Formats: sequence, structure tokens, C-alpha cells
Amino acid sequence: MKNNFARVFLTISLAAAFLGGCASDGQKYSRTIAVMSDPAGAEIVVNGMPVAKTPLAIEVEATKSGHFISRFEIIARPQADAEGQYLQVKSFAPYSAKDAEKIPEKITFDMRLNPRGN
Repeated sequence: MKNNFARVFLTISLAAAFLGGCASDGQKYSRTIAVMSDPAGAEIVVNGMPVAKTPLAIEVEATKSGHFISRFEIIARPQADAEGQYLQVKSFAPYSAKDAEKIPEKITFDMRLNPRGN
């Protein structure tokens, strides 16, 4: 009987130690991205939600190592009366993806650049 109790106690202790070591540290991490456009004043949309006009700073949720938690898409829309300017899109893969990049400190959109190369 003592042997079974010792075995169960040891199993539970090892499981608790293992799971405790695997648990996250409970902290949330974030990074700040400076968003600029040339010319300034582009409307910024993050993951489908309008945010503000450039220049601005966006705080995003991050992994401890500085990667995006999930797919991140940022769109810069030119001002309504801006001729010769184009919509710009930049997207980033989440940390779990093979080609994941670290969160950049700064994103700059050149609104005069034609993304279709025309």
C-alpha cells in the first residue's frame, strides 16, 4: 500500500513540476511600430479596422521573442483628394509560420509607388 501511495505521489509531483515548467510566465508582451507615409496623412487600417492617419504609433501584441502573435495586415489608404497616390498593403506572418519576421520598429509607406508597377 505504501508503495502505491509513493508511486502516485511521485507521478503527481513530476507531472506538476513538468507542467509548471511549461506554463507561460503569465506576462503579455507588446511592441510599438511607428507608421509613416510619404506624403503624410494616409489613413491606416489594421486587420480591417480603421485606426488613424499617419504619422502614428501602433502597439501590437507580441511573443516574448518579438514576433507577431497572429497574421498582421496594415493598409495605407491615400487621402480622398490625393491624385497620383496608391493604396499600399503590408502583411506579416505569425510566429508559427516558417517565414515569420520579427515585428519591425518602423513601417513606411510610399504612397506614390504603384504596387502594380505601371
